[in-house]
Amino acid sequence: MQLLKRYFQMVQRAKQQWKSDETARLLHDHPYNECIAFERTVFRVNGKLVRGAHRALNQTIFKGTPEPHRKRSLASSIRKKKKTACRGRGRSHGIHVHAQLSRIAQAACNAGSEQAFLRKVQGTYLDGCVRAILAWLCAHRWPIMLSEHPIWDEGMRVATAVDAIVWNMREKRCMLLELKTGYNTQRYCWSRPPESKRLCAPLQTLVDCPFQRHALQAVLAAAMLARNYGIPDFLQKRDAALVMLVNVKDGVRVRAIPPLFTQANQEVTRSFCAKFSAQP
Repeated sequence: MQLLKRYFQMVQRAKQQWKSDETARLLHDHPYNECIAFERTVFRVNGKLVRGAHRALNQTIFKGTPEPHRKRSLASSIRKKKKTACRGRGRSHGIHVHAQLSRIAQAACNAGSEQAFLRKVQGTYLDGCVRAILAWLCAHRWPIMLSEHPIWDEGMRVATAVDAIVWNMREKRCMLLELKTGYNTQRYCWSRPPESKRLCAPLQTLVDCPFQRHALQAVLAAAMLARNYGIPDFLQKRDAALVMLVNVKDGVRVRAIPPLFTQANQEVTRSFCAKFSAQP
C-alpha cells in the first residue's frame, strides 16, 4: 500500500508538467484516438480489423521464425518463497502484468484524490514484476502518464498499443517504454549466442535476439508517432525510446533502442518503414 501511495503522489506532482508538454497534447488530441479500438492483440480502425505491430514484424522482418531463446518463467520457483511473487507463467503472466500496471497507471492519472485512487485499486494483489516496476519508476521519478495507448499508421496499415509513455521528471520530457517480463537476463541481449543470425536489410547489423526484436517493436511505435502524430522526439532524442526487462529474480533492466535508428540515420528508419508500406 505504501508503494501505491508513493506512486500516486509522484503522478500528481508530474501532472502539471505533463499537461503543458506539446507531446502530451498531440497524443491526447489526435483524431485517430476516436477510431481505434483494441482488445489485447486485436485492433480495429473504424470497425475494420487491422494487423498489429507484432504480426507485422513477424511477417515482414522475422519471416515467421521463432525467437532464438524462449521465455523461462521464474514464477514457479519463487511463488512459494515470496509473498509478492509473480502469478501465472509465460505469455499469460505478461498479459497479467500489463493489465495490472495499466489499471494502476490509469487510476493514478484519473483519480482526483489519494483516497479515490486507493479505492480504485483496493484489493489489488501486486504481482512481483508490477511491484518491481513501480518501485523502479518511483526511484527514477518516471510516472506513467499513458498506458496501453493505441496508435495507428495509415501508410503502413499497422496498429499497436504503446506499453507506456512516461514523464521524466528530472529532465522534463516524455519517454516511450516497451515492457517485457520473464526473460532470462543473461540470454536476453547482454551476450551474443552462437546460433544467432543477422536480420534482413536494412537491419543486417543487428543480431536476432529477444532484445533486438523487442527494440524493433519500440522503434516501430516511435516511427508511427513521428509519421502520423508529429512526434519525432522518441527517435531523435537520446534514450527516449527504451525496452524495460523485468523479472523478480534480476529486477528491472532498461536499455535504449539501437543507435541505428537515431536522428543521424533517418534513411534506415525510412527503409524500415517502407517494408511495411509495401505489404498488402
